[in-house]
Amino acid sequence: MKVRLCKRRRAALVAEGGCRRCAYRKRAEGDFLCERCREDRDIERAQKRQDAQDAAVIDEFAAKPDRAREPSNLDCGVSPWNARPKPEPSAAYWSPLPDPEPKDDASYCTSFAF
Repeated sequence: MKVRLCKRRRAALVAEGGCRRCAYRKRAEGDFLCERCREDRDIERAQKRQDAQDAAVIDEFAAKPDRAREPSNLDCGVSPWNARPKPEPSAAYWSPLPDPEPKDDASYCTSFAF
């Protein structure tokens, strides 16, 4: 009995210009919802959109094949016994470069003895 009265009261309030969702607050200009209900509706829509995006990401992740880890060199057929040896730096790598000879002043190359 009370439900019918509530529905009638809400219908009467909506007919007088109340919000279609809550029926108690005045509708916004050119809209059928009040400001507060419109904000609530926008929040609900944004949440539904985010939930749909999250579900799509989860589905995409679930569709990938199960891999516990990345494949290592051993999985690819490279072992410590058949792998190339690591390059070792030679003595030339560590020794300093010789000083370049100055080409413009080569007077020290000539002899003073006549």
